[in-house]
Amino acid sequence: MQGFRDAIDFCGLKDLGFNGFPFTWCNRRPGDQNVWVRLDRGLATVEWMLQFTTCRIHHLDAFHFDHKPILLISDSEQKRFYRKGRPFRFEARWLKDNSCEEVVKNSWQEVSDPSPICMVTKQIINCQDNLRIWNRDTFGHVRLSLVEKLKELKGAEERGLYKSDLAHIHQLRADIQALMSKEETMWKQRSYVEWLNEGDQNTRYFHCRANQRNKCSYILGFEDEVGDWIEEEGRMGEMVVEYFANIFTTSNPSGFDEVLEGMLSTVTEDKNSDLNRPFLAEQVQRALHQMAPLTAPGPDGMSRIFYKSFWHIVGNDVIMAILSALNTGVVPESINTTFIALIPKILEPKKVSYFRPISLCNVIYKLIAKVLVNRLKKMLPFVVSDTYSAFLSGRLITYNILVAFETLHYLKRKTPGKLGFMALKLDMSKAYDRVEWSFLEKAMLHLRFPERFVKIIMSCVTSVSYSVLLNGKPTGNIKPSRGLR
Repeated sequence: MQGFRDAIDFCGLKDLGFNGFPFTWCNRRPGDQNVWVRLDRGLATVEWMLQFTTCRIHHLDAFHFDHKPILLISDSEQKRFYRKGRPFRFEARWLKDNSCEEVVKNSWQEVSDPSPICMVTKQIINCQDNLRIWNRDTFGHVRLSLVEKLKELKGAEERGLYKSDLAHIHQLRADIQALMSKEETMWKQRSYVEWLNEGDQNTRYFHCRANQRNKCSYILGFEDEVGDWIEEEGRMGEMVVEYFANIFTTSNPSGFDEVLEGMLSTVTEDKNSDLNRPFLAEQVQRALHQMAPLTAPGPDGMSRIFYKSFWHIVGNDVIMAILSALNTGVVPESINTTFIALIPKILEPKKVSYFRPISLCNVIYKLIAKVLVNRLKKMLPFVVSDTYSAFLSGRLITYNILVAFETLHYLKRKTPGKLGFMALKLDMSKAYDRVEWSFLEKAMLHLRFPERFVKIIMSCVTSVSYSVLLNGKPTGNIKPSRGLR
């Protein structure tokens, strides 16, 4: 078997993956002698996989044979991952064109509004529209332009222009190098590889990573409650929206006072004065620098690299909008729209519950939240127990393994005496998504957080609305009544 694997590696072949039942062969023996194995598979070179990016292998059902047949679905039959109607996204490669800044500057200055939040929202929309037009009419398709330039260079070399027009040859080479750099930046942004920053051009590597991400993220269908397989796009969207709408709908619980009686009020008046201080522009700029540049954008399509690159154009208006929201305690719904991206929890997910929802927020909202988080961090040591280890800087959730081990070890050794002990493990499915907003507000007030600060937090929490990204396309409009991001 190792020799077969070595032969595959020597030939440069990669497994195409599969959809359907994970095994393709069965020995059809009863009991413990029954064996299922994935013997049949599709292999291809990296070049072929880059040429046919959406091809997949399907395991079909078989009744008479011990081997399940496998079917290769080609590009012409497979739906494209990037489909028409996908949301706008600011491309980092546009920054390599000097005219991009002029488009952003003109788009930003064309809009005015007395409300800082409304003005920034309209400015972003205007930038989206003008950047789309500029990308189509001026920037162009990088790959097609690169192919044309390479053909032009080849023709120039064959005509002997090295002797008669060397400057033209040098210009073509410079244009090709610039296009290659733009193409590399495009695929790096899509690959979400953050650890590789320097070195030779890695367009091929980023391209492979992006294609692999797309294959893993593409959803062929869902299995409904009765076990039927659904591939129709409209029905899939309804299933996703219904699933998350149920999770994010409050159960209207009561009896919070009994729970809160066991919590100490640990936030003092001195700490409250720090939380109630007016928010400043320097805090917004610090929050921007703490964010990664190429993370997945929210519904407005503007990643942090847009704001960092054009801060001298957009900075003042963005700061005014964020300070307006923070100092008034009102976060408008227009900047708190959020995409839910579905990330598979297992290799071949069939149900909606087998996907992990990831919230993609607008950078404007992220800056508001980051400023609040930076201020709230100083209060955490007085609010969070020393034994709490999850989702805190400097602590790991794996610390709980040691706690559980020591607890069970004590229970094992505690043999004498009439008094016994027991261990109880409690877990809640979708715990963050089921947090009741009314409980969160009452808990913060019980801890003696100032009402003004609680108002800002609750405005961030309650003004959200969701759309689910289904194969790159926003689906539905969910207005939740519970849950945190």
